[in-house]
Amino acid sequence: GYAVLEAKADLVPFEFERRELGSNDVGFEIHYSGICHSDIHQAREEWGDALFPMVPGHEIVGVVTAIGEKVSKFSVGDRVGVAAVLFRRNDRHLQWIRKKLSANRFWRLL
Repeated sequence: GYAVLEAKADLVPFEFERRELGSNDVGFEIHYSGICHSDIHQAREEWGDALFPMVPGHEIVGVVTAIGEKVSKFSVGDRVGVAAVLFRRNDRHLQWIRKKLSANRFWRLL
């Protein structure tokens, strides 16, 4: 991946280790990740103090590579997307998104 090592610095190659997969976790290989204005503002510390090194990016798309023992909605090989904004389970907008994605049967939303 890439990281910003200090405020206002350029992105540079960065290696890190992920923690072990938990029983409720979905592990996936990231194929694409968006970097938007919020990532840029945060990396420049324009919204206050930030923690570094910072690996910016969200709105992630990839393929499931592993699932925790309690995971039942996803399988290895599923294409998945992680939204930039997290919703409550009963949020109408999220229900609309899930309906559109499941109708396509191409994507599954984490």
